[in-house]
Amino acid sequence: MEEVNFGEESIRETGALVHDLEIVLQMLNDLQSTIEGQQAARDIESPPRSQSQS
Repeated sequence: MEEVNFGEESIRETGALVHDLEIVLQMLNDLQSTIEGQQAARDIESPPRSQSQS
C-alpha cells in the first residue's frame, strides 16, 4: 500500500512541477514577445545603415 501511495504522491508532485514549468514557459514567451517588439520598434526608428555597422 505504501508504494501505491508514494506513486500517487509522485504523480501529484510531477503534475505540480509540470504546471510550474508551464508558467515559466509562458513567462519566457511573454518576455520574448516583449523583446521582439522592442527590437522591431528600434528597427523602425533607426535607419538601415546603423544596423550594418553593428
